[in-house]
Amino acid sequence: VVPRRDARPVMRAVDAMFRNTDDPAPRRVVERIAEAGDSSAAFYAALYLGLYDEARGDATASRAWIERALANDAYTASGDYMCAVARVHAARRGFYEGDQR
Repeated sequence: VVPRRDARPVMRAVDAMFRNTDDPAPRRVVERIAEAGDSSAAFYAALYLGLYDEARGDATASRAWIERALANDAYTASGDYMCAVARVHAARRGFYEGDQR
């Protein structure tokens, strides 16, 4: 399966980060988006940084990024299903006890 190009810059950056695990440059792009992107982009960047760090075995960094995504009140109130995905993921990892809808 060849994925189509995502129109969202944050998701293109996330894709590059996952595809180029030996190159730190794509990760730095995603980190910049998490720091300075609009609420949607910042949420997705932080969530995927957390998932990326978890896949690499860094539970501490993973938790920090996922908690950051969940602390993005401007976006988590949007009703986007990925906010629920982040809450459930954090709850399954034992560091979120809020509403898991």
